[in-house]
Amino acid sequence: MLFTSNFYLILLGRFLFGAGTGLYNSLTISLIGDCFEGDEQQNLIGLQSATAALGNSVATFIAGLLLSVNWHSSFLVYLAIIPMIIIFSLGYTKRIEKETSVEVKNDTVAHVNKKLSPAVLLGIFTLFFFFVSVIVMLTSSALAIQQLGLAHSELLSLALAVAGILGSISFIFYGQIHKLFKNFTPVLACVLGFIGYLILLAATNMLVFFIGLVFVSISMIVIPYIYGLILSSVTSSAKNIVISLAMIACNLGSFFSPFIISFLAKIFGASDALSQIKYAAFIFVVIALIFTFSALTSKNKGREQ
Repeated sequence: MLFTSNFYLILLGRFLFGAGTGLYNSLTISLIGDCFEGDEQQNLIGLQSATAALGNSVATFIAGLLLSVNWHSSFLVYLAIIPMIIIFSLGYTKRIEKETSVEVKNDTVAHVNKKLSPAVLLGIFTLFFFFVSVIVMLTSSALAIQQLGLAHSELLSLALAVAGILGSISFIFYGQIHKLFKNFTPVLACVLGFIGYLILLAATNMLVFFIGLVFVSISMIVIPYIYGLILSSVTSSAKNIVISLAMIACNLGSFFSPFIISFLAKIFGASDALSQIKYAAFIFVVIALIFTFSALTSKNKGREQ
């Protein structure tokens, strides 16, 4: 990608890079599930999500700086993966690898049917539609600002970047949040996202609009919750593949977001930016109701037992 201007070669390079990082990302989460449990596991999943989000923000910022040199130079940011490979290779001990391989052999035959339990399917399903909703923040914000007639619209990129960083910082406190709200954590996340979209719709200036962006960004604490839900619902042999499916659901939700929102626009007869934000807020409500029902059901089961 750094040395070619051929679109198809760049596309192939992006595919290969995405495939490699996809394998790595799923392993970082499943490794936490293999080595930790309980509150410690939840804390580490939150930290993993925080570092991933912050890394993405920093990489995007650096790529923007490199872009000022020339567009090829922006691909140099991918070289950051080299020290990560070295650190991971040094830290991933043989003992963990052996223990995991033995556990995989014992679990694969006996528990293969648990790979796609109802809890896992719920997590993957909701992740898809969560990203359908949250991506609207990125795709419709500029037009929404124009439609609202807000001044200083040139600050949108900065507002999105800062809101993303603040949202990622909230992941650091995910362990404490989960400890307090337990199975109602995703309900809280979706309520925050819903409030964020309401703030965007009612914004009278860029500061209020920024506050709405922060609320929507913080709602992404639903991601570590679902990863934790998956890790606690499958055996070691299934963790990598199911976490990978969850990540694919995130990417597919992002990709299909404009199409699903356009479909809703045809149903309701309004396709402007503010209407798209309303549809995204409605999706948050639906997800919140699903998780509320799930949390109440699991609570009642716990009482019966």
